[in-house]
Amino acid sequence: GATPNLRGKYRGDSTNTQALFSLSAADFVTLGWAHLAMTWDNGTADEVKLYCNGSLVATEGGLTHYEGTPDRVIIGKNAAADNTYHDGHIDNFALWTSVLTADEITAIYNARNPDFTAAFTDTAGNTYDSQGDLIQWLRMLENTGTSLADSSGNSNTATITNATWASDPAF
Repeated sequence: GATPNLRGKYRGDSTNTQALFSLSAADFVTLGWAHLAMTWDNGTADEVKLYCNGSLVATEGGLTHYEGTPDRVIIGKNAAADNTYHDGHIDNFALWTSVLTADEITAIYNARNPDFTAAFTDTAGNTYDSQGDLIQWLRMLENTGTSLADSSGNSNTATITNATWASDPAF
């Protein structure tokens, strides 16, 4: 069969660029739950970085600088194709207006289930301090319904489509 992929996709100004990291079926079994993070630097670097379990795994640079305002985030679906959904579990999604540093991403991974609304330092000394730039945090604790509450304090509620609540949450 086809090799499963983890993708961080950037789409703006008619471009469709992605940072791609390939995993075999055996890798998915070994990883079990994986922490994924994507950064999009729309400033001087114009690049997307994809992290898996606190480590940088893919970078795509030289993107077309996006001048607009992002108006939506799609999680677990190929936005360009119908009926192509992630076949697995998703838990804990957060969105910031700033580009998190590699140390912040590592701190979040090491902490496992941190409070994104407060600064913290993990046991390895990596510090997270971007709480002021947090605009959405979906903890996915509802276990029922079609909406997700925003725990960032910004009231950016999300809508769930084509999903089923799991009886075995990640944390």
